[in-house]
Amino acid sequence: MYVPINNGRLFERKISGDAYAMVGYVQLDDLEPLEGPSYLVTFFDGYPEVHEYEKLSKSSKPSAYNISNVDNLLTEQVWNSVTCDLAGSSRFIPVLPEEGCFILYSASNRPLFSSLYTSMPDDCWVDIKDQTLFAIEAPIKTQGMKLNQVLSEPIWPHYDGRMFALNGLTTAARENLLAARKLMFSYIDQQLSEAEYKQKLHSAPEVNSMITGRYDEQYHQFLKTLRAHCEQQGMDHNLFEKPYCERAEHEVMKSLCSMTMKEVLELPSKHRSRGWIDHSR
Repeated sequence: MYVPINNGRLFERKISGDAYAMVGYVQLDDLEPLEGPSYLVTFFDGYPEVHEYEKLSKSSKPSAYNISNVDNLLTEQVWNSVTCDLAGSSRFIPVLPEEGCFILYSASNRPLFSSLYTSMPDDCWVDIKDQTLFAIEAPIKTQGMKLNQVLSEPIWPHYDGRMFALNGLTTAARENLLAARKLMFSYIDQQLSEAEYKQKLHSAPEVNSMITGRYDEQYHQFLKTLRAHCEQQGMDHNLFEKPYCERAEHEVMKSLCSMTMKEVLELPSKHRSRGWIDHSR
């Protein structure tokens, strides 16, 4: 079985030597790909299609799937070798599953879009509209950016014209990240003692692995300040744990992060200590 990719945007990068990686956003009408198994994606004659072949290849789910983003997943040894041009082994992560929209990521030993370029660049971009593939100018500069960072920029077009920033974490990793953030706030808000906090961290290693700044009081203060600003703006402070966010939300969140971090760093020490957890007790 195969289905056409109706719309989307894809970014392909030369990683090293003959290794290439691709990420992007696609819309499918007649297929809900599973998260984990690999599929064959082809671009023959400029028409992108997804072929179900995971039952034949029996590809294993990456070992770190519960804590992974696309950069981690592309380095795991779970990718099938595809010998024909314009075809690659690919996987999917849902971002708007109710509308058939997915992150597509792929690793291959040859460029997938070579037919669109007279000389193949190290980074290239293509759009898919009405099941047809064509090259576009780069919407942003990607030098020095990881693929997950490229996904997090609000440059991915929905078929209704809106632009989205995408979360390149797997579904399991998003759930663990949200659980980690909720656990950290339980500690920051003194709903948990330090002993209880440590016990919960040790009992849930996949949640534990997603936590940054476990005992960093300045980072805790930053999170509290960010949460307060988001509440004032009527926004969810867990926005970046969601599968996607619209351009406007993304830009507001980025400005809030920049503003609140600056505020926290500039606070006098006597004010920074207010409301923090007293670990001496």
